[in-house]
Amino acid sequence: MNADDLSTMDILNTLGWFREMYETTEKFYQVITGTSTVELIRWMKRYWKTGLSTLKTFIVGIKKDFKAVKKTIRLNVTNGITEGYVNSQESNVRESRCRTTEEETCNGTCTLQLNCR
Repeated sequence: MNADDLSTMDILNTLGWFREMYETTEKFYQVITGTSTVELIRWMKRYWKTGLSTLKTFIVGIKKDFKAVKKTIRLNVTNGITEGYVNSQESNVRESRCRTTEEETCNGTCTLQLNCR
């Protein structure tokens, strides 16, 4: 960090909400890049009583998707890999539906149907 960045951080650290969010973010990064799901539970318990509504909303979202988040931590799967896999599966489903539509309407001259089921 250069001097301007340090000065900005000093100013921001005087704000209680910023300090809390910064600390929370650092701790969450450590949890999500680790392999211990117990640490995720500890993190959620520690910050559950926060006064910051955005942080509370984030924790509620984790609770809703807890199984997926837990697997991501335990299996060390990044969101990019997960999203790529899901998109690939969705693409395969769409492609198979389109193929079925094309085969059903094919009578010697096949035309591509864009209105897939």
